[in-house]
Amino acid sequence: MARDPAHEHPRGEFDLCIPIDGHPTFDHKPAGWVVYGPKSWHIPTVRNGRMAILYFLPSGQIRFGPPNP
Repeated sequence: MARDPAHEHPRGEFDLCIPIDGHPTFDHKPAGWVVYGPKSWHIPTVRNGRMAILYFLPSGQIRFGPPNP
């Protein structure tokens, strides 16, 4: 299992997840497009293999750390 730093998406995020090895999932979702809405928060996690991920952040906005209250 591979994890990246926890972060929030002030304006959302969409990702293209491409499997490289095994049958990986990204945050329990299969390879392909993964979309997070505005103000969503997560700890990006890949399980069951490896994948390349292209992250798209509207206006480049991202905030690392715990979720905002």
